Amino acid sequence: MCSKYKAIQPKGAALDSITDVVPQGKTKTAKIPAKVHYRRLKETAADVFIQKRLGECGKRAVSTTVTIKETADGKIYTSGVWSCGRAWLCPTCALKVSQHRAEKLLSFVESASRQGVTMMMITPTIPHHQGTPLKDLFDLVRESFRALTKNKRFAAAKKKYGFEGFVRSTEITHGKNGWHPHLHVLVFATCEPDELTKFCELIFEIWSDIVDRSGKLKKGQKCSRKAYNISPVNSKEGMSNYLNKWHIGNEIASGQSKKSTSGRSVFQILQDYHQNPTAKDKRLLQEYEKATKNKQQLTYSRAGNFKAKYTDQEEDQEKTDFDIANEKKEGKPTLAITRPLWNKIVKLRIVGWFLHVYQVSGQRSARKFLVRKGILPVALGEDILYTKDGFFRMHVWDLKKEIYAIDEYLKTTPLPKTG
Repeated sequence: MCSKYKAIQPKGAALDSITDVVPQGKTKTAKIPAKVHYRRLKETAADVFIQKRLGECGKRAVSTTVTIKETADGKIYTSGVWSCGRAWLCPTCALKVSQHRAEKLLSFVESASRQGVTMMMITPTIPHHQGTPLKDLFDLVRESFRALTKNKRFAAAKKKYGFEGFVRSTEITHGKNGWHPHLHVLVFATCEPDELTKFCELIFEIWSDIVDRSGKLKKGQKCSRKAYNISPVNSKEGMSNYLNKWHIGNEIASGQSKKSTSGRSVFQILQDYHQNPTAKDKRLLQEYEKATKNKQQLTYSRAGNFKAKYTDQEEDQEKTDFDIANEKKEGKPTLAITRPLWNKIVKLRIVGWFLHVYQVSGQRSARKFLVRKGILPVALGEDILYTKDGFFRMHVWDLKKEIYAIDEYLKTTPLPKTG
């Protein structure tokens, strides 16, 4: 069946809306459905990371039934399950959160551009070498950027160039020179592009001076101007280059076929560990987990009303990663699975395959798939739900071995009489 599928073209969509397949690198391993691939990575993450909440993500039912819904474009997803929201660590939550942040940021940039604001992307970085703990490097990056925003030369230049604010994202990779935490910063100003370029050059001078004076570099190490890029961001194409720097959708979905020349991201390390577990990769992953605890991936300048100035007034307040990961999506309910049956599917670790079969071949094939796995779903009947989009007929399945009296079920969930 894999020959019928198209290779995945990741756009940062939420996990449960992806139904194509993920390549498994240069090996001869057959392509597997993306739903299966992501959930396998989630299982690996739950095993290796210390944070145990990952083990319940996408598994724990938060209501009496788990509902399978269908979006307007025919993709299916689950509703009524809990998500951890750990965007630094969880492959599925990271995908959902990064997609949401990317959409909001793109809207923000377009609003600023319409108001005549000029934007540049800069990449402040620091010298790094093998053996330096990630926490030390990450702290140096964050402390240096904080010092930059409080620098007197920077404060004077802000007025000269009409500085509006920053949007800062953090990227962390690991390569032959060890950990490499660095920033991708969007600089917003009302001056002309040539003037903003001069301002960005000044930022590098201040940044390098702060880092060099930190006393935390090895003797002879200095910030490299070659590693400090200045790129204009005044179009959707330019904006996509920025989003790709921190958006994790591509690096997860592309499987082992994507290798960065600057090193591996945490999700590439996780994929390597998933295919070939090593003590070294496990140590790297756990070190990364500790260093990123309670840190933010994407931040906006807090000074003045920078964010509110270019944000649609109708938008809701800023949501946390947890809120985004657990956000309810619009969709047509097609099947309700009782908690006992869902827990059985989770226990056998076949959620990904079950959803994939349901997506590709429909409800009847999904039931046959469960039967082949030793699970006998029992149809309790049909429920009719009313939403703002109209009435929907939804089947209800339960687990035969643990089925309770239908009369008791009807007390909590009345079902209409069926022909």
